[in-house]
Amino acid sequence: MNRCILTLALLSGVTPAVSQDDGPASLKMPFGFELTPTLDVGLAHDDNVANTASDQVSSLLLTASPSAQLSGENGAFSLSAQFAMERGNYLDSSEDNYTDTGLDVLANLAIDKRNSIGIGAIVTRAHEARGTGYSQGLGDLLDEPDTYSNRDGFMVYQRGSNSSRAGLELTAGRSSLDYDGGTLTANRDRFFNYGTARFEIRIRPNSTIFSELNLRDINYDFREEGASSLDSRESDFLLGISWENAARTNATLRVGRGRKNFDEELRDDVSSPRWELELGWLPKTYSNFELFSSRSAQESFGGGNYAEVTSHSIRWAHEWTRRLNTDIGYNISEWDYQGSDRFDNLDGFDASIFYQFRRWLSAGAGISHSAQDSDAEVRTFERNITYIQLNISL
Repeated sequence: MNRCILTLALLSGVTPAVSQDDGPASLKMPFGFELTPTLDVGLAHDDNVANTASDQVSSLLLTASPSAQLSGENGAFSLSAQFAMERGNYLDSSEDNYTDTGLDVLANLAIDKRNSIGIGAIVTRAHEARGTGYSQGLGDLLDEPDTYSNRDGFMVYQRGSNSSRAGLELTAGRSSLDYDGGTLTANRDRFFNYGTARFEIRIRPNSTIFSELNLRDINYDFREEGASSLDSRESDFLLGISWENAARTNATLRVGRGRKNFDEELRDDVSSPRWELELGWLPKTYSNFELFSSRSAQESFGGGNYAEVTSHSIRWAHEWTRRLNTDIGYNISEWDYQGSDRFDNLDGFDASIFYQFRRWLSAGAGISHSAQDSDAEVRTFERNITYIQLNISL
């Protein structure tokens, strides 16, 4: 495979990058850019393909995930673009086969030492596995997974530099979500305009305090006759602090309050706490712990006005040798659907081990367990996936 890529690169005038000791190598492109292709291939066993409470369907799953990243700088201009695709084939449940694609592009222009402007776009074509999202508790009633498109475009202005004591960041964008089910899924389609303003002050060389204002204007494309509108406006105001301690501990904490106002008078406006904690701890350079906790508002997947979601997770990544590493994670979340009696508890566990045979080749195996406990028994399920995977690069 490497010889084929090398031959194509030489024929097209593209030269391979100098070999790297760690991680995928890149192809040198014109104008100072680099292209980094990768390919992941996997075989998994899924014991509950449709996420059902009973009569579970199990199947082997073959996956292939190619990706390519283009990045580089040319004077004051920098560009990062990544394309990724995943094809999944279920050997015993072909109706669940899927092809997901995603393109992520960010261009940045440094106006001067303290001012820069960035423009970005994200385009996704993906599937919603049966029994997840809007089909929770109904996975066995679908003939195939739901599919959708997500488009997001945004602009970012930044003032300040690494040496500045104060900094400002402004973001504005528009995002849309469109399902492919026609009139059956029309009431899910929506778009929202959003904006973020962040002001920060460095109080110590390794500590920064900041304030953030996040705004979203959510608009649904269609509503069924007699149904009340889910259109709303969200505003979150947060105060935060971030710090690093001798490269061993880094953390960011945001706390504040969020408000959701509905256009429909029949739906109650809500004000509730918001927070987000990201904590990283490296007791050794080869061992890393990550802790995450948040409370946020999410659009409803059926029932109620929206969901207040509280999530916690912890992860431990450890390099036992230069070639052997493991990764273990656990997460829990609560979905409290406002305006209804629905309440879901979710928890998940995953573990993997990988061995780096060559700089461009690694292989490993892993397991994942996910479970949902709901006030409606039909939405309660457990799912276990075991897999082996091969990662290939230049």
